Amino acid sequence: FLQYADYRAAAKSLPTEVERLVSRGYLTAREGAALELEKLRVFLGSSFAQRMLKSGKIMREQKFTLRIPSSELPGSEMIPAQCLREAETVVQGIIDCAFEEDGALILLDYKTDRVETMEELRGRYAKQLEMYKRAMQECFGLAVRQLLIYSFWLGDLVEI
Repeated sequence: FLQYADYRAAAKSLPTEVERLVSRGYLTAREGAALELEKLRVFLGSSFAQRMLKSGKIMREQKFTLRIPSSELPGSEMIPAQCLREAETVVQGIIDCAFEEDGALILLDYKTDRVETMEELRGRYAKQLEMYKRAMQECFGLAVRQLLIYSFWLGDLVEI
């Protein structure tokens, strides 16, 4: 849903936007029925979503490929051979959402993990988002001002 939805339309009428995505084949009827509409309403009604909607440029499902030294990968201290730590690794990923605000990028990663605190998400995903930041800065030549995680389970936002 988040990949294809017109966020402005969804904020006005979530059921209508779900119907549109199903009718156009972006979602199956089963997928549309399985959506937790209340969790989506909380997100779309948030002050952060309103901030995002003000942006003239929202990017979703932004693919990237990044070459980095293996020593910068999470867990690289466990690599036994020095020559492997000095090698380069190609990392591919997809950034859920980014938008431009005042000449900089804001990166948002959606999570559905069933956690008790936002700190759990920060601990799990901080390194991943740092890699996303690096990729977006290299690809778009813009500074990344904020790295954010939105938890649909908790209905909250945390900055990395």
